[in-house]
Amino acid sequence: MIGLLSLINPGRWMLYLALAGALVAGYFAWRTHERDLGAAPYIAAIAKQKAEALAKYEVLKSQADALTKERETFTKDRNENDATNEGAIAVLADKLHAARLRDPYASGCGDGGSSSASKETGSSQAGAGNPTQTGGLLSAEFDGFLKRQARESDDINAAYSSCRTALYEAVK
Repeated sequence: MIGLLSLINPGRWMLYLALAGALVAGYFAWRTHERDLGAAPYIAAIAKQKAEALAKYEVLKSQADALTKERETFTKDRNENDATNEGAIAVLADKLHAARLRDPYASGCGDGGSSSASKETGSSQAGAGNPTQTGGLLSAEFDGFLKRQARESDDINAAYSSCRTALYEAVK
């Protein structure tokens, strides 16, 4: 019976378990230490790459900020220039439309001659038959339509010229 009691002795089993636990803990500590020794060059390389990437990021960010500021300045200048040009285009378009769509039969215009009879016939009739009151050969609606079409075509041409100049400057 003494042999059986010596096998069941809890103090001995605790000693064996503590020894096995110390061996397992020592093995894992040694393995972690060896792994860290092998990973040290990689950790240093990663830290170096992070520093290089951060420096490159800062350079690219400053370049992007500079380009954004340049673009905003260019856009502001272009908008101011376009506003000035649109005002000039409107004035010139009005002058051009007045010159283009002049009624040849209005009094004092055209090749009606300088005789007094032609001047009298233009103003002697009253009502719908008088060409000076209806605007000459063109009706008022058609005259307005032609003026709108001419203005739109001039605006398109001016916008094309503005864009073409900006494109040539951007390509340079």
